[in-house]
Amino acid sequence: MSLLKKQQPSEAENTGESKTTTNPRQKKGPTPSRKQQEARNYQGLLGVDKKVAKERARAESRRRYEREQEGLRTGREDLLPYQHRGQARRMTRDYIDGRYSFAEFMIVTMLALMALSLIAVSILNRQDSDLAQKVNTWTLIGSYAVLILGMLDAGFIAGQARRKVVKRLGADNVPRGLRWYAFTRAIMIRRWRSPKPQVGRGKSAKQQRNS
Repeated sequence: MSLLKKQQPSEAENTGESKTTTNPRQKKGPTPSRKQQEARNYQGLLGVDKKVAKERARAESRRRYEREQEGLRTGREDLLPYQHRGQARRMTRDYIDGRYSFAEFMIVTMLALMALSLIAVSILNRQDSDLAQKVNTWTLIGSYAVLILGMLDAGFIAGQARRKVVKRLGADNVPRGLRWYAFTRAIMIRRWRSPKPQVGRGKSAKQQRNS
């Protein structure tokens, strides 16, 4: 009993101290959340990092573009864009670039016919409207004929190119869309082709390297 009586004052003192330390009259501001604290601490640092990251991404994109342009100009396999890489596509390009074809002159011929038609019709329309109409009709027919012949020639060349690739590399090593890849290159003017031709007219890639 005596021990219990001695402990009572200490308990009262402890409760008194806790009351004084937790005074309800003392007002505290709202405690910021953890996310707010992190945002406040790293706001300046993140701003710098974003700016630096943008500059690095822009520089990397510029370097990648320059490397790809060099690959398209020189034909280097490691610098070419992904859609032009591979031995099958290189063989296809060399086969098409090493020969003459009607398909590559299709666009130029159609543009020339259209220009001549406009000039002739504008001149003849003042003198003989019937003749101007006939010239316009026959020019239109000629343009369609050139288009059809060019498409047929390009399709034939694309088929030949794919067969040569299959014969040399095997059907399992031929990527999808190779025929369309060859077709689109065949109808393009040689100077406008990309990647630039690496073989001369009438010579294969092997003959070009040995010469």
